[in-house]
Amino acid sequence: MAILAVALSFGTAAEAQTSGQAVFEARCKDCHEPAADRAPSRADLAQRPQAEIVKSLTDGLMKLMTDGLSAAEIQAVASYISSMVTVEPATTAPATRMP
Repeated sequence: MAILAVALSFGTAAEAQTSGQAVFEARCKDCHEPAADRAPSRADLAQRPQAEIVKSLTDGLMKLMTDGLSAAEIQAVASYISSMVTVEPATTAPATRMP
């Protein structure tokens, strides 16, 4: 039900994603970009379950950083972070010559 409520409050999944990205860029990006050494990178965060991210934002170390955010915004940013998939660059096999 909570997921449905979040989706309904934003209208569409795309709007929730956009809002989550906006929250991340405004409140999280400075410490969680790959070059930051004070906090886990966003690639590291993306590997965590969304529920763990929400818990950190509401009850954990990041609680102070979410001051003033609605429950829907917290869910949206957790969803955005969870959706970040790091794609490893493809390696190409050496070309083989046909006889």
